[in-house]
Amino acid sequence: LGMWAPALREVSLAATRLIIDAYDRLGIAGTGLLLATPREPSRRGSFVAFRRDDAKRVCARLAERGVRTDVRGPLLRVGPAPYLTSAEILRGMEILAEVARTP
Repeated sequence: LGMWAPALREVSLAATRLIIDAYDRLGIAGTGLLLATPREPSRRGSFVAFRRDDAKRVCARLAERGVRTDVRGPLLRVGPAPYLTSAEILRGMEILAEVARTP
C-alpha cells in the first residue's frame, strides 16, 4: 500500500470503521460517551469524535493507559495513525470502554 492520498484515505476509512464497530460491539454508548462522528464513510474524516462532558478527564485517563487522544471541549477525538494495526486499535477501544465505565 503506497502513501498516496487515495490509499491513505482507504486506510483511514478502514480504521475509523473499526473504531465505530468496536464502539457498538463494546456497548460504549451505554456509558454516556456518544458517537459524534457520522457513520457514513463519505461524511467521515480521519478522526472519530465522541461527546461527553468529562471528555478531558477521559482523555487524561486514557493517556495514563498509553492511549493517545485529544480533546476539543466536550469532544474526545480518536485519530488512528496509518501505521497502527487493527489489534492496537481494538486494544485502545477496549481501554476506552473500561475508562468510560469507571466513575
